[in-house]
Formats: sequence, C-alpha cells, structure tokens
Amino acid sequence: MKHILKARKITFIFTLLIFSFSVNAQWNIPDYAKDTKPNVKPTYKLAELGKQLFIKNCIQCHGLPGEGKNNKAINAPDLGNVEYQSKHNAGQFYYQINEGMGFMPSFKDKLAKEDKWNITFYVKSFDENFKITGEEIKTKNGVIDLKKDDSAKTLIATASIVDKNGISKPSEGVEINFFVKRIFGNLPIGETVITDQNGTAVFKFPDDIPGDKNGKIKIIAKFKDSDAYGTAMKSAELNWGTHLHFVNPVLERTLWGPNNRVPIWLLLSFLIVTGGVWLTILYVVFQITQIKKAGK
Repeated sequence: MKHILKARKITFIFTLLIFSFSVNAQWNIPDYAKDTKPNVKPTYKLAELGKQLFIKNCIQCHGLPGEGKNNKAINAPDLGNVEYQSKHNAGQFYYQINEGMGFMPSFKDKLAKEDKWNITFYVKSFDENFKITGEEIKTKNGVIDLKKDDSAKTLIATASIVDKNGISKPSEGVEINFFVKRIFGNLPIGETVITDQNGTAVFKFPDDIPGDKNGKIKIIAKFKDSDAYGTAMKSAELNWGTHLHFVNPVLERTLWGPNNRVPIWLLLSFLIVTGGVWLTILYVVFQITQIKKAGK
C-alpha cells in the first residue's frame, strides 16, 4: 500500500511539473523566422479570410485581438496587445502558428501555407506599423426591427443599415436567421428569410417548437452575414410554443420522488434496512468507546 501511495504522489507531482512547464514555457523563436516572408502581399481581403480561420481555430484560447478576453490560465496572450505586436513581426508569428508550443498545437500539417499567412495578416492588421494594401473591409452598422402577428403566428423582420452620416436606410437582399433561446445556446429554426426592397422579411413560425409549461418561448432574429452587417439582433417573447409537460422517468421510480407510486412495503423495507445500518454503526462506536475505557 505504501508503494502505491508513493507512486501516486510521484505521478501527481510529475503531472504538476509538466503543467507548470507547459504554461510558463517561453517561445524560443529562431533568428531565421524573423526574415520569413509570404509569397503574396498582405491585403485586407486576405486578412478577412484569416479572421474566419482565426475564429475557427484560435479564438477559444486567444479571444479576438485587442478585446482582452484571452485565456490567462494557459498563458495565451492577447494577440492585439501593443507590446506583443512590437515583439513579433509577421515571420515570427507565422513560425508560432506553424510549430506550436505547450498548449498551443502545431498547425504545420493542419492548415495550408496560405491559410497560416492569412491568419498572420489578420493578427498583424492590429499593428499600426504593419502595411496592408487594398480596400479596407468595414462592417456595416445593421439594425433589425421585429414585429409579430399573433393571429397568423408570423414574425415580420425589418433590416436597415446606418450609413456614415447616421442615416438609416432599408436593406434589400439581406439574409436573416431566426433562433429559439435555449439553456445551452440558440436553436436555429426554419429557413433563412431574405428582405425585400423595403428591407422586410416575413417568417412563418413552425407549429412544433416546444416552449415552457405555458408555451412561452424567446425568439431571436440575427443577420446571417454578421461580418458584413454586424452582430445586431432582436428578440421577442412569444406564447407560440407547444406546452411542455415533462415527467422525469427517474423520479417516477425513486423513493424520494414527488409522487405517490411507491409501494408501502418497499418504503417500509427501505426504512428498516436503513435504520438497521445506522443502529449497527452506533453499536460499533459504542463498543469501541467501552474497549477504550476498559483499557485505561
């Protein structure tokens, strides 16, 4: 037993050392990485492609650059930080993506070379000294308004875009998705609707979406292309869901469940056995105290 406990302690200490090393390890970037150059010039279009790859592969640990939502527990830096940008040029950052270290995986065989450079362009776009050519892609300021028609169980979404002068104009041809708010996220429902020339889109609510016990449900309307129109959304509380009556099958078969289906003989048996166990424990404790008194 002592050997087993000792082995467990050694394993635990070894695991802590590995974790500590992984978190606090420092990058050892070779000098040649600084001079590594891409085969194409950085453009805003390529940086936008890199943003999508970054969101898919990197945002879980680093968060979006400059927002300070990086995972500090694993020493993942905010890549938009001024100090970080000043210490890492494009070649060095490309090396980090390619090789990985500690908790950061290597993307050498997971991403194509151009994809890794596109991510690099996106991250370095937060460096004011990094030159990117082409037309800058700016997210439009989109707004969604939502109205409901209870009689027809229909939602009417109106999309508009606010221009640089602050003037709101209806947006034609914009795709809008609808979701139902759930505990662990938003559940997409129905098909994507497209706005007409007045910026209006009509969505017929499905008849088979469960709500709470009163049929209440929360609907969310969002732009499908959030990169182009922003992350604006509109929500509404509706009573259009089907009434949910859920009976937990486990509680139906437990002694402590909120029901009257437990047989009396089973309940008495449970109480007798449980009481017998506790009486046995108390008797053993009493005998131990008597032995100690006799020993004195």
